[in-house]
Amino acid sequence: MAKGTLELLCGPSGVGKSTNLKSKIQEPFTYSTREPRNDKDAKTKRFITPTEFDKLEHDGEIVGTHNYLGEKYGFSSEISDVINRGGNISEQIVSVAPINELRRVVGRENVHTTLFLT
Repeated sequence: MAKGTLELLCGPSGVGKSTNLKSKIQEPFTYSTREPRNDKDAKTKRFITPTEFDKLEHDGEIVGTHNYLGEKYGFSSEISDVINRGGNISEQIVSVAPINELRRVVGRENVHTTLFLT
């Protein structure tokens, strides 16, 4: 079976990452310790406390972690299983920091990145 892909849209707030993902409704695979901004946020991220985040990271359930503006972000370790089963995932990130770890987790050839520059 062919593996799927992890598409990462990377760029600062307000450059159009969410607009590009609107047509790709899916289960959220990212975690964040920040507060949700609106009702649509819950469709794109799982919001948890810093304590919960630290425990999940310690247990290996969150990978590709990084900090941005004092908040923690990471990806569910489930992404590896989805990609290995041939599934495709599209996620947005604000920092390029987790890209190398995500390439290690799901395979370099399975991670595709698009950078939004302002």
